[in-house]
Amino acid sequence: MNVRDRIIGFSRVRASELKANPSNPRQHDEREREVFGDLLSRIGFAGALLAYRNADGELELVDGALRKDLMEDQEVPVLETDLTPDEARELLLFFDRVAGMATYNPEITLELVERLNLNGDAAALAHLADEMEAEAQIESMSSEANPETAGGTSQPGGRKKRGEDTGPTPIKAVISVFELQIVERALSATQEKNRGTALSIICQAFLNSIGETN
Repeated sequence: MNVRDRIIGFSRVRASELKANPSNPRQHDEREREVFGDLLSRIGFAGALLAYRNADGELELVDGALRKDLMEDQEVPVLETDLTPDEARELLLFFDRVAGMATYNPEITLELVERLNLNGDAAALAHLADEMEAEAQIESMSSEANPETAGGTSQPGGRKKRGEDTGPTPIKAVISVFELQIVERALSATQEKNRGTALSIICQAFLNSIGETN
């Protein structure tokens, strides 16, 4: 595959001098700002913001809006591209979405979390690591339950044929139907502090019920 290199320059620019892109559909809530701020404080910059020159000659962001907001007047590394406005809008729409399609290997995720040594100044990161650990444990449970083959042969979309023995419901289907109020009840009953742990407990209980009925 012959891929064009669209990077035409690199510079360090004050974050406040970069123009936010009005077409950016992504929004960052306060929790995301806290977590990413923790990460920047601990690691620093290990990547550059992405920008292009707009019609007014300004460096307009394609990727890096949250870093721009967090850094204010501090200089940040910027990769300048020769993207057109339409190409910039295309990247804005798909860049993070495609990256978000990646899945996490639960064994590797658990190993990474166990190796982390977060100090007391990284409370947001520590909380996120706890959630990722719980999610990885849930994914491991799901894999062990073998949802692709549980209950017989599936039709497209995971539905069973009429009259077929459905067997145990795949664990991922159970997770998808638990609404927030159910998770909150689990939190209250178990005195746990994060939803990931509550979901882990719910899923483990479900797996135990499968073992008791088989």
